[in-house]
Amino acid sequence: MKITHFDHVTVCVSDLAAAKRFFGLLGFAEDKSVVISGERFATYMGLAEIEADHVTLVLPGASPGVEVQLLHYRHPEAARYPEHGEARPAWLQPYLLRGR
Repeated sequence: MKITHFDHVTVCVSDLAAAKRFFGLLGFAEDKSVVISGERFATYMGLAEIEADHVTLVLPGASPGVEVQLLHYRHPEAARYPEHGEARPAWLQPYLLRGR
């Protein structure tokens, strides 16, 4: 099976402003920006006491639509996978969230 379209992808980032600039260069524009927190999101994400910036970027004019969702954790504190080093931009480093 070949992928012909995706609805959205969520990228966990450490530098929200840099990530928005990068995806802006690819033509994406900010559509929504909210802070997620509380029991509902903690249950959905499987993380106690979650608080994170959730920014939805859209590709204007794309049909069907496509979104990039940026997730920037405020709490819990995220830790980087040390084996990945700094070969990529810091905002795109993978995260490991410390769970319960």
